[in-house]
Amino acid sequence: MKKTVTLLALALSCLLCRAEVKEVCFGTSEGLSNGSVTCIMQDNEQMLWIGTWDGLNMYDGHRFKTWKYDPGNPRTLTDNIIRNIVQEEVGVIWIASDHGINRLDVRQGIVSRFYPGHENRMPNAEESFDVAVSREGMVFCSSIGWGLAWYDPAAGQLVSLNIPDFNTSLIKRIYAWNETELLLQTLDRKLFVAGFHSEGGTVTMESARPLEHSPEGLYVGQSKGALVIVSSDYDVWCKSP
Repeated sequence: MKKTVTLLALALSCLLCRAEVKEVCFGTSEGLSNGSVTCIMQDNEQMLWIGTWDGLNMYDGHRFKTWKYDPGNPRTLTDNIIRNIVQEEVGVIWIASDHGINRLDVRQGIVSRFYPGHENRMPNAEESFDVAVSREGMVFCSSIGWGLAWYDPAAGQLVSLNIPDFNTSLIKRIYAWNETELLLQTLDRKLFVAGFHSEGGTVTMESARPLEHSPEGLYVGQSKGALVIVSSDYDVWCKSP
């Protein structure tokens, strides 16, 4: 089912953007750090970012550049198992790994590490962290057992967020639903939509509402241009315009 959802998502994406598809095949012999790919993202400069079970890769159309965890260097990734990749702005990439969240300044080659809720201990489960970026460039992070946060660029740190009458510590995945709302997936695979407001350097969350869809088949929906596909087993694919 997951492969079917992925293929459907790619097909719809191509139809929406009317882009031509060119097939390119590459693996470890071409420079990819690992053959087990976990996530893919293309940034605004057309660089292709590929997360694997053993490192982060950037492909410029000719060659790969790789980032990995180095226990002796605090300016490297928190872990080599990459779970999600998003772009904050040109030259700045955020990466969620199994052991933390990373902000990568590509031009300077500097990684800033964040361990929300797990500063002094390892997380209890895989895929404990996630990250999303709104259309306005706001960065949101989640951590299982801890909660939800946004990145304050002025302070250079994550600031925790509270959603009224909602247990944010159960959030497993977050998606940029549109410019004022987040799509939240909890550990029990329920989906919720929560609005947010940014004013005067602070962010306030609104109450979360459940996203209703039939468990018997695919859910395909749009909100202010964002396309969301949810499978019957709650695999989620979200594409912002």
